[in-house]
Amino acid sequence: MQSDDFSERPIVVSCKVAETGITIMKVHVDNGSSVDIVYEQCFVQLPESIRATLQPTAASLTGFAGESSLPMGVLPLDVELFDENDDSLVRRARLDFYVMRTSSRYNMLLGRTALGKFGIVPSTIHGMIKFATHKDVATISSASIMPICAAVNVKSTVQETADAADNMVVGNPAYPEQKIKVGCNVSADTRKQIVQLLVQLSVNPALKPIVQKRRGMAPDRVKWLCEEVTKLVRAGILREVQYQSWIANPVLVKKPDGSWRLCIDFKDLNKACPKDNYPLPEIDLKVESLHDFSYKYFLDAARGYHHIPMAKEDADKTAFHTGKGIFSYIMMPFGLINAGATYQCLIDTAFEK
Repeated sequence: MQSDDFSERPIVVSCKVAETGITIMKVHVDNGSSVDIVYEQCFVQLPESIRATLQPTAASLTGFAGESSLPMGVLPLDVELFDENDDSLVRRARLDFYVMRTSSRYNMLLGRTALGKFGIVPSTIHGMIKFATHKDVATISSASIMPICAAVNVKSTVQETADAADNMVVGNPAYPEQKIKVGCNVSADTRKQIVQLLVQLSVNPALKPIVQKRRGMAPDRVKWLCEEVTKLVRAGILREVQYQSWIANPVLVKKPDGSWRLCIDFKDLNKACPKDNYPLPEIDLKVESLHDFSYKYFLDAARGYHHIPMAKEDADKTAFHTGKGIFSYIMMPFGLINAGATYQCLIDTAFEK
């Protein structure tokens, strides 16, 4: 069997809610998750009769980074997986989904519980799953993820008649040449809300900027910090600022080789920013996908974040104290709440083909 380049992509399939016949797109098959999840953007579009079966729960879920989230509740659903090439190859299972308020590019997540009940055998290398049915073995290939906003697709109700040009909107009036595509499957009201969301600031304007009191630092650290700042200014990564809003403190962390790493205490700024939940890669699956290759190349993308420019209106918010003045980042620094998601999105876009 010829392998497509799915080792860098998640397995994304469609499934049916058996009680209604609704087909749900963008269902992530994730064998790294211990639970099955329905995200709120999908839950709110399900029929009222289904949403009314939501059961309260006191359990909290812990994410990859150790953060805990409280679900809206547990939603029992009869779910069908089917082979699109043969409708007779179908299998149904009763699953308890945790409904999460967290936004996601996916609508559902099938974890290890679902994989066990369906008897799913996933292959990230080939981008497909297999499972046994009463007739034969069904094979489902992963679908490409398109940046559309419609969460639930009900057969025979979606009319894709909108002109593609009408789906392009300007997210930032200051940059009218930068347009964003909004899916044609959304209603006019939803479209209006999306456009309003896109033009909002990333930092909550209702929150008062916080200027951290400058912390003392040992002389040898002050000297190293000033030298590092000078080097970053020459490289076009930092600039000196005079009229500051948010100001943080630098934190020097010693590396295993004895040298210093410059970090910034962005905890106050991160509290004011909405979190970007763009999915980060699962390192164990990445390593597993390389086992067939004789040669492996591990690139250390040193200062990789420093290739991504900060938005002009937000750059000064990254300001921090130094022994020679106050400086802010022109390029994206390590430590911002959305730095990892932003970098991963860039890499995925760059290597998409």
